[in-house]
Amino acid sequence: MSINPLELQTLFSQLNRVGKQQALTKENEVLKQEILNSDIHKQGIKDSEEIPETKDLNEEFSKIKDEEKSKEQNKKEKNEEQPDGENEESQDENQSKNVLTDPKIGRKIDILG
Repeated sequence: MSINPLELQTLFSQLNRVGKQQALTKENEVLKQEILNSDIHKQGIKDSEEIPETKDLNEEFSKIKDEEKSKEQNKKEKNEEQPDGENEESQDENQSKNVLTDPKIGRKIDILG
């Protein structure tokens, strides 16, 4: 299987065209990758600017909120039962007693914040 000089001449004339095609396919791959990278970058910026929608909280958190509301209602009811002057004084006394008598105060320091 020998190559005829005419075929060789045809191949050499086609060599320039084939080289251009190969270069274009390599450039296309690079361009596709750059476009993909820029799309990912834009999507990342868009996601960082948007505030994510909060999901429904677990039942545990709703129970805590309910307990806090009931405590606030109990405090309001106690406040309504006592006259104004006695109410403020008793609250101040209760808070100062709790702070002074709590043995756990100052034992643990949260360094992680």
